[in-house]
Amino acid sequence: MDRDTKFSEAFRVILEQTGVEAVRLPAHSPNLSPNLERFLRSVKEECLERMAFFGERSLQIALAEFLSHFHAERNHQGRDNRLIEPGEEVGHHR
Repeated sequence: MDRDTKFSEAFRVILEQTGVEAVRLPAHSPNLSPNLERFLRSVKEECLERMAFFGERSLQIALAEFLSHFHAERNHQGRDNRLIEPGEEVGHHR
């Protein structure tokens, strides 16, 4: 996570209590997480902004379905617009 004030100590405690290890990026390092930022943009634009959620459980279900679609059911431009096959090693494609 970056050093935005929205990632307060209270927020980091909640993450820790749920078993998530928070890793803070060094100050003034905006280019360290472009892949993550692009992924989060996809989550927001393709899932969160298109649905209305009624409680945390409905949000969790929608995110799980989106992740399944994102990783397995959609074509990947960086992989010559093909699906990633089960068991295929996913690395940097050239």
